[in-house]
Formats: sequence, structure tokens, C-alpha cells
Amino acid sequence: MFGVKRSLAFICLLTFASVSSAFAQDVSISGLRFGQNGDTTRFVLDLSSGVKPRIFLLSNPSRVVVDLPEVKWAVQSEAKALGAVAGYRHGLFSADTYRIVLDLKREAVVTKAFPLAARSGYSDRYVIDLKDAESAEFTSAVAASRVERSRSAPPPVPIQTNRTARPDNKRVIVV
Repeated sequence: MFGVKRSLAFICLLTFASVSSAFAQDVSISGLRFGQNGDTTRFVLDLSSGVKPRIFLLSNPSRVVVDLPEVKWAVQSEAKALGAVAGYRHGLFSADTYRIVLDLKREAVVTKAFPLAARSGYSDRYVIDLKDAESAEFTSAVAASRVERSRSAPPPVPIQTNRTARPDNKRVIVV
């Protein structure tokens, strides 16, 4: 009877894991592009549905980081970086965070970041406008985003462990 309960619990766990990962991958990035207008660089993500990213700046080297809830990368062709952006990288940063890093040619700050709802043949989009900045302005923006990043970071999930010893003192390995 104990083996049946354990097997049933294992099957339930696998089912829950596969269902939850299916929901986590509901949003996909289908495209991205860059535009430039004077000293403003625009970065646009095409999304299958709306998301709220966390955006922050890093220095040495200068970067803009865009953290999204876990999404699927479905971009068919790479976009050419323009303006203040030298290039970009992307990948799964943690189990629930997909990260896009914009490597900057020169110091720039985020002047606007906003979602655009799907309409007129376009999917949902997220737009980030960057403007060239002086060193002091960039340094201040990095410090401000550091404070905001720590304020908006999710609290760490405590790991529960069961330290109950077995009566026969045998070790139990759970996979």
C-alpha cells in the first residue's frame, strides 16, 4: 500500500510540473527591433501577450537589463542594433526569469518604457526608449535602478527540508 501511495504522489508531482511549465511558457517573444531618432534609441519587443518586465542599468560596461517572467524565445531573425546599443544577448537567467541584456556603445538612460496592446495587425509590444546621457546622469540612473531593482526583486523562496531521522538510521535519497 505504501508503494502505491508513493507512486501516486510521484505521478501527481510530474503532472503538476508539466502543467505549470506549460503555463510558464505561454508568452513568447516573436520579434525585436531597434530604431533611432536623433539621440534616442528605441528597442521594441513583439510579444504573444502582455508582460511587465523589470528594467535596470548596470555600469562597467554600460548595459540595460530587461528581465521578463519566463518567456519562450521565438525570434526567427536577429535584429541589427542601432544608436546607443552595440549589441544584445538573451537567455534563461533563472527558473522563472528570461533576461535580455543590451550592451551600450555609450552611456544612456531609459526615458520611457511602456506596453502597447495588440492592434492593427501588430501583436502586443513592449517599448523601451533610451537617450544618450552624460556620465553623472548615467551614474545616478544606475544607482536609482539598483535601489528599484532590490525593491522589486521577489523575496527568496525558503527551502523546506525534512530532517526527520528514519528509525532504522538508513539514509533516504529523494530525486
